[in-house]
Amino acid sequence: MLVNKFFYRKGGAETYFFALAEGLKALGHEVSFFSMHHPDNLPCEQSEYFVSQREYVGKTSSLEKMKAASSLVYSFEAKRKFEMLLEDFKPDVIHMNNVHRQITLSILDAPYLKAHRVPVVYTAHDYILICPAYTMVNGLGMVCDACLDGHFKHVIEKNV
Repeated sequence: MLVNKFFYRKGGAETYFFALAEGLKALGHEVSFFSMHHPDNLPCEQSEYFVSQREYVGKTSSLEKMKAASSLVYSFEAKRKFEMLLEDFKPDVIHMNNVHRQITLSILDAPYLKAHRVPVVYTAHDYILICPAYTMVNGLGMVCDACLDGHFKHVIEKNV
C-alpha cells in the first residue's frame, strides 16, 4: 500500500510515488493507495477511503483555520479511514511518502498494523521530521540546523 497526501502529479514526490506504483505493478505486485481528496486527483479504486481535502494556504475563515489546526498533527479521520482500508486490502507492507499535515502520522496508530505486524517504510522527501519549516533554511535564507537538537522552538526564533 502506498500513502501520499496528494494523488495527482503535484511535484517531485508525487512523480516518484506514481513511478513507484507503476514499477511495483510491472513486477506483479497488487498496489493500493491512501491519499487525500482533491479536485485534481487521478481516478483511484480506493478513493472512498481518502481523507477530506485540507488546504493550508489561501483565504480561509477563522473557523476553518481552527478546524484545520486541530487535525494538523493528528487526524482521527485519517486513522479511521486508513484502518478501514487496511482491513479491506490487507497489505503486506506500507510505503509512506508525504503524509504530514493532511494525513499525518496518526495512521501509524491504526490497530491493524500492530495486530498483523505490517512493516512500514517511510521515504523522506523533505526535512519535516527535523525542521518544522521543511527547508532547514532560516528567515534570512541561511542554512539552519538549530532544530536538530529536537526543540522545534528554534523555528520561531530563526524565522522571525
